[in-house]
Amino acid sequence: MLAAVFIAAAVLYLAAWESGLFQRWELRTYDGMLRLRPQLRPDPELLIVGITEADTRELGWPIPDGTLAPAVTRLLQAGAAVVGIDLYRDTAYPPGVGEMNAIWGDERVVAVAEASSQGDVGVAPPPLVPRERVGMSDLITDPDGIVRRALLYQRLPNGELGESFGLLLARRYLQPQGIGVTSNPDDPQGFRLGSGLFSPLRNGAGGYRDIDAGGFQILLNYRPGDAVAQQVNLRSLLSGSVDEAQIRGRIVLVGMDARSIKDNNLTPYSDSGDSLRPVSAVEIQAYVVSQLISAARPGETDRGVGHPNPLHTWNGTSELGWMLAWMLLGAALPWWLKTPWWNIGALIVGPTLLFGVGTALLHFGIWTPTASTVGGFLLSYLLQGAMRLTWLYWFDPLTRLPNRRALLARLNSGSAAQNHGALAVLQIGRLDAFRGVFSSDLASALERGVAMILRTRQAPGSRVFRIGEGDFAVLLDEREEASALAAARTLQLGLEQPVTLNDQAVYPGVFVGVSLLRDPHATRGLDEAYSAMHEARVFDRPEPKLYSESARKARQDSLRLEQSLRDAIANHSGTPNSTTFPVYYQPLIAVQSGRIAGFEALLRWTGSDGQPISPGVFIPVAESSELIIDLGDWVMHEACRQMAQWHREISGCPDVFVAVNLAARQLAQGDILVDKVARVLESTGLTPATLKLEVTESAGLEDMAKARATLEKLRGLGAKLSADDFGTGYSSLSYLTQLPFDTLKIDQSFVRPMDSSRVNREVIRAAIKLAHQLGLEVVAEGIEIDVHAAMLREWGADLGQGFLFAKPLPAAEAEAFLRRLCEEPVAADLERDRISSHP
Repeated sequence: MLAAVFIAAAVLYLAAWESGLFQRWELRTYDGMLRLRPQLRPDPELLIVGITEADTRELGWPIPDGTLAPAVTRLLQAGAAVVGIDLYRDTAYPPGVGEMNAIWGDERVVAVAEASSQGDVGVAPPPLVPRERVGMSDLITDPDGIVRRALLYQRLPNGELGESFGLLLARRYLQPQGIGVTSNPDDPQGFRLGSGLFSPLRNGAGGYRDIDAGGFQILLNYRPGDAVAQQVNLRSLLSGSVDEAQIRGRIVLVGMDARSIKDNNLTPYSDSGDSLRPVSAVEIQAYVVSQLISAARPGETDRGVGHPNPLHTWNGTSELGWMLAWMLLGAALPWWLKTPWWNIGALIVGPTLLFGVGTALLHFGIWTPTASTVGGFLLSYLLQGAMRLTWLYWFDPLTRLPNRRALLARLNSGSAAQNHGALAVLQIGRLDAFRGVFSSDLASALERGVAMILRTRQAPGSRVFRIGEGDFAVLLDEREEASALAAARTLQLGLEQPVTLNDQAVYPGVFVGVSLLRDPHATRGLDEAYSAMHEARVFDRPEPKLYSESARKARQDSLRLEQSLRDAIANHSGTPNSTTFPVYYQPLIAVQSGRIAGFEALLRWTGSDGQPISPGVFIPVAESSELIIDLGDWVMHEACRQMAQWHREISGCPDVFVAVNLAARQLAQGDILVDKVARVLESTGLTPATLKLEVTESAGLEDMAKARATLEKLRGLGAKLSADDFGTGYSSLSYLTQLPFDTLKIDQSFVRPMDSSRVNREVIRAAIKLAHQLGLEVVAEGIEIDVHAAMLREWGADLGQGFLFAKPLPAAEAEAFLRRLCEEPVAADLERDRISSHP
């Protein structure tokens, strides 16, 4: 895209550049850069004798020969090196013709003629002046009326090469110093004047795109300052009030300085803001002369010229390369700079830097296109910026995949249903945990790695999208359920391979939902695929899940249940023995003695219609949101309050404990959870040793180090810790050895079938032995028949829990149960020996 935008911008820009669209801006920029140079004093080797309005009123116009001749005589007598008369004198103006003719014979006097003097129009030089002392005058005015160029040579209509008035004056002034015109070894079309190298201005050079570049033209390197040279008027010269020191050894130019004669021009310095300051032709000729003699002797800095070199332009290839380089930079910056502020800064800094570079180059005598280069830079920048915004509208910047908007547009267009048969949504399983353990940068790298795998694993005709943080979608060219699931499984298998980040192998692990696109405008397909993916995630399915209407209904029911649960929590008063969220207590019995050891606190929910809602239904909903934290806080406080009350009111069972489950979101609170438990123990007065906190494997594995630190602090409060549902996870042994547990609770899925399953019996027997070797107490849950109890007693289990002893009881029934068992053991026949029939 960068190359395409750059080429498009370059074509547009070059077309505008060649058409001269930038010329006016370029010339104005050139003027502005010239005006930035420091002021210089007048050239000490020049003097201008200006014929002012007052001179013409007093002496007449045209100035008679009898008036001009004495003035020039005074200049010559005062020791002027060269006198240039910038007045057309193709005819005599009596009286005083003879005196003027004598003046024309002096070798130090230079006359002027119009360039086309040998044609039908023009003004010829004075008849008595030799050709070698006649200079051509042809001021070159740009389309905007400003003089920026000087004509040094031109081909006359008779075929001769005409030398300009300014060059002739400079050359005759420098000749006694041994400085003359020679060839330029670097440019056959140019020439050398002393140390100064001059090349003709080409059409299209610098900021010029369409000019008359006839003859030998150069750019005028104007002296910055109020005046190019000292000036006196003609009457002062004639009256003798001009000091001879102002004349001796100088180049003296005599010319008109009267506006009424319309001999005034504009220069880059004429624009003073409020008005234009015109400059006479003789002053411009003085600028030409000053530039030439400064270039011929650049080492003489005491003259205060400051800019001795002639102004040059680059060749066409260099100028084009310069402009295209800046355009390429302008096209690249929007991709490098990510934030709006950086881009705004680049739009300000870029042109400013260009103007600065252009001004610096001009200071050293090089005029390179600046305004047009700025225009090209901005054109490519803005065009690329617009393309980037368009790209960002449809693509994801992290993975460079099409984004959610692109997927929805494709689904809405109907082409997805016509060209693709199914949509798979994939979600990285532990992206948040990965970001919390490592860093956001590595999490982003993981997503880029997943995107690369999906690109390489995608089937022909399919298309991959990134539709959210950690979420991807793939349009599949499959129209049958089996083939769509198989294609999704292929993608999932690819993501079961590790992604290497910082020399570490990371297994992303994804959940996949698939939807068949039946509707021609199947935006609903995305919702269906998401619904299937969420179902796979909730039930921790390792296989892709195909959307079904029943799953959608279950999802809707889950959302409605979540909202009802939120409303119930918001309206819950939190008073003891709550009817909305009552806490039930299931006894835990010492299987060796039959005495009561404790209770497990279990939350129940009574709906607004008075009907109970199963914990298997609402607990997963609460655990999938933050609601489990509020419910867990309530159970913790109510169970501790109730047990502390029983300790005070019932004698004989001071060590009976209460076990409370901790969900993953609660454990993730870290120190906040520790503070909550400490406050509950303090406020309820419960002995810490009689509080047992049960943690499942899934609650501790997200961040093992943090879980261990939190559990150590809870243990430091005096509470006991229990590993709940042991054997149901993938890393139970590792989980058991890394976290500081006091109790091991064997899951009921192992206990219930052990009377008919030899494998289960051996697993339980090994688990009890292992736990005791680790110094852990063993609890077996799910005991429903006396055979279970007898086996567990024989194998050395410590505590049992199940319907054989009691189901979960409301607080009042649990209190009665506690009172009875504090006086005598449980009535179950633990002595009945049925173990012999189950070897």
